[in-house]
Formats: sequence, C-alpha cells, structure tokens
Amino acid sequence: MRILIISVPRSGSTSLMKILSDKNKLTPVLEPFSYRNPKENILSNEYIRNIVYDDNIVLKTLIGQDDKVEKSINWDYCKNFLINLSKTFNETILLSRKDTKAQIESHAYACYSESSWINSYDWIETPNYDVSKNYIDKSNNLLNEISKELKIPITWYEDIFDLNSPDRLRNKKVTSEKKYLH
Repeated sequence: MRILIISVPRSGSTSLMKILSDKNKLTPVLEPFSYRNPKENILSNEYIRNIVYDDNIVLKTLIGQDDKVEKSINWDYCKNFLINLSKTFNETILLSRKDTKAQIESHAYACYSESSWINSYDWIETPNYDVSKNYIDKSNNLLNEISKELKIPITWYEDIFDLNSPDRLRNKKVTSEKKYLH
C-alpha cells in the first residue's frame, strides 16, 4: 500500500502520517522534497528505492515544500508535480485546517522561533505574520485546486483531531520505533 498525504503546513500531517504508518505497518517518509533536506539525499539510491519502488510507504509532503517561504514559489509547477505524484499512490489524502487563523499563527510562530515545530507554545505576535498568512492562503488555494482536479475532498484537521482532548496528537508522545526517511 502506498499512501500520499499532501498538506498545508500546521494541519497535523506529521501526526496523521505516524498514525497511518503504525496502523498499516508502513514506512513513514517525512517531507522528502523539503528544501531542508540536502539535495544529495533526494538524489540518492535509497531515496529513489524508497519513493519510487517501495509499496509499503506513507509519504507526507507539504505544498510548496521545494522552496523556502521567502522565495517565489512556482505554484503551477507545484500543482502539476503533486497531481502527477498522486497518480503513483494507491491513496491520496489532502489535509488542511478550517481554522486558518490558528494555522497562520502556528506557522508564523514556528518559522519565527524555529523551536515550536513540534512543541507546544503560547502565541505571541511575530513580525513574519503577514508572510505566513500569504503563504498559507496561497497553499490552501492550491490545495483546493488539487482537490477539484483529483476529485478528492479535503480532510480537515478539526475533523480528525480532538482539540479538547488531553491526548491531542500534537502533544502525544509517539512510541513508534520507526526511523523517518528524509
């Protein structure tokens, strides 16, 4: 089984990847197209083997992931790349949040602090809020276009994660022994 998660940032995609990986005994592949990964990793034989040939993966990627937020993202290229990528998977999940204000705040704070990508935090206004808002808005618009083209509904963070639960997945300690491929 090959599952692809195409997500807008700060929508629970890493937690969803871990859940699907554990439930289906699949290898999790975390953001292989991220600009944070050295290009030599992306071009390695292990990368090609795991992405192209492995039938037992759940791959999580973010819209616009091959560029930094500050750079100009080629949104048409991104859309075509993700649509073509989805055709190589058995299942594609499109993931975002209904509460875009919380999504933007989370993204702005995580980018600004570089320490809250996985940790809890208390929101404070950050100087990069408008940059994050622009990026999140464009990412959500592109996800809507992909949804229409692939005829796949968007799955919402608020529908799969209990925001009032003390076991909320973002804060839940993961006990999986699996290593994440990058």
